[in-house]
Amino acid sequence: FGGEGSLGNAGAVRVVPLALLYSRPEQAPLLGRVAELSASITHTHPVGQAGAVLHALAITHALHYPLHRSFEPLAFLQQLERAFFAPCEEGLSPCRGRE
Repeated sequence: FGGEGSLGNAGAVRVVPLALLYSRPEQAPLLGRVAELSASITHTHPVGQAGAVLHALAITHALHYPLHRSFEPLAFLQQLERAFFAPCEEGLSPCRGRE
């Protein structure tokens, strides 16, 4: 795979327990970093790592979605986008996809 790791989904699979461990909203930056490191075991390409981060964030957001509200896909995706790019807004590294 050109030295960039697998074309499979092991990076996304490995983040499920991490998302449960770091599921509090204030832990999102830490979850992002840990998910990225976990994915890097088999995915050296930034897109593979970013996919694992996004999957982990989606899990934590789903865990905290209010049960009394109907699911709003657009709002859910907007929350994910904010969480995913938060390191950029805060001047932290890695700034996924916005280097």
